[in-house]
Amino acid sequence: MGNSIELEIDIKDFHYFSLPLTWSSRIDIGLRSWSIIKVDNKTKRHIINYLRQATVTWSGRNQALNRASRKVNEGHYLNGKEKLKKVWKCNRCSLEFRDVSQVEVDHIKEIGPFKGDWNDYIDRMFCGPDNLQVLCTDCHLKKTTGGNASLHYQRKKS
Repeated sequence: MGNSIELEIDIKDFHYFSLPLTWSSRIDIGLRSWSIIKVDNKTKRHIINYLRQATVTWSGRNQALNRASRKVNEGHYLNGKEKLKKVWKCNRCSLEFRDVSQVEVDHIKEIGPFKGDWNDYIDRMFCGPDNLQVLCTDCHLKKTTGGNASLHYQRKKS
């Protein structure tokens, strides 16, 4: 991975989940300081939630949003300057949206479930820009719902 991402985790939160006091409160993902750590399901969900929160401010997300955006002219101000507004294009339905809250950055190849190795999970979550796309909230919901349904079916089969 090219970018180093630092995730701040308050060690007080880990006392609640009975993790050892020797854990560092700073986890440098770029240096791969995560090893295969065995934790209970509640703690695992807690750590995954922190990682998901870190993706909101992650530079890869912003790069994907910038790639999917363009500026459109909406007229002129009284002083003669152009009024430019940023719009984002959905990669699936090709509609353009004027508000960034109407689009979401999506992994083309799903992150998938946690498989026991934190390094692998983090690499899938904080992937390169080639695996990210911008989708409108409707298209993202359709993709996510369909993807999760197929994952659930695959887990039941095995």
